[in-house]
Amino acid sequence: MLEIPVGGQPVPCRNNFCGTTDTAFAPNGHIFISDGYANARVLEYTAEGKRIREWGKPGTAPGEFRLVHSIQVDEKGIVYVADRENGRIQRFDLEGRYLGSWSNLGKTFAIALGPGCLYIGTQPRNQPNGSPGWLMKIDRNSGRVLGVVESTRNHGLAATADGELLVGPGANGPLWFMKMGR
Repeated sequence: MLEIPVGGQPVPCRNNFCGTTDTAFAPNGHIFISDGYANARVLEYTAEGKRIREWGKPGTAPGEFRLVHSIQVDEKGIVYVADRENGRIQRFDLEGRYLGSWSNLGKTFAIALGPGCLYIGTQPRNQPNGSPGWLMKIDRNSGRVLGVVESTRNHGLAATADGELLVGPGANGPLWFMKMGR
């Protein structure tokens, strides 16, 4: 078992939330960590747990975050970061260089990779967390919405290699959805 000490957590933590929000694995075996509760950064480690770099700070400019909440890395090495409270998904290369963002998708809580797409769990920006929202299928190249389903479960997602979507958590456990959109 590999233990990775993230470090850099403020003391005391606010609202009992302090730490990482998600992890993702790059094609080269590196581990990316979104550290959004009490920090505003992305960290990168080797498969052996050696820290390589971090990027991000609090704010609204490119490469800055207001609650990094989910992270995924696709087969091309593009890092997708849900910048939840800024209402956008920011995209970076494997070295942390900013590639662009999509700010028309609401307050994104979760990102999952699907075949040629992203699945996201999102809700309106002007509503309290936990409000009803949507599960969306997004084109990875353009950010264009390919499919939408209304949902009250927007906090966690996973997708199978053939595009089936697992949504959770929920009061009665996770839900499976078949392939969504086109």
